[in-house]
Formats: sequence, C-alpha cells, structure tokens
Amino acid sequence: MLEVVGIRKVEYTSKTTGKDVRGQEVHTVYKDNNTEGVSTKSIYMSERLIADTPQIKVGDKIRPLYNERGWVDTIEVHSK
Repeated sequence: MLEVVGIRKVEYTSKTTGKDVRGQEVHTVYKDNNTEGVSTKSIYMSERLIADTPQIKVGDKIRPLYNERGWVDTIEVHSK
C-alpha cells in the first residue's frame, strides 16, 4: 500500500499535441526493503481516473492497479 503525502493539480497545454491536459499528481511514500527510510512514487491521475476513483486525501492509503500497458487503470482507496 502507498500512503498519500501530497496532491498537486496538473493543468497545461501539451506542446506535442496542442491538447489541454488536466488531472492531478498523487505523491506517495511506501516501505521498501531495499531502501533506507521510505521510497516515493508519484502517480498521474487523468480526469477520467479522478472521476472513476473515490476522492483521495492526504493520509489515505491507496493501491494502484495497472493495465496491460503499464498505465494506472484503477485505484483502490483506503481512507484513514
């Protein structure tokens, strides 16, 4: 499980496609036996993923589930 320690809104126009990009980055920490202290991971959530996921708050525990392409497909949220 990953513990949410920060959430940052993302909103910009892609330089490659010219399309608007909106979503959020969820910053997390987790225990890793190969790391002294904790490891970190940031997960980008598109507007679709945000709409399909219960609201995530700092302090929640989450488990991202990935599709066959390695992209986050769904996120299980375990509120504190």
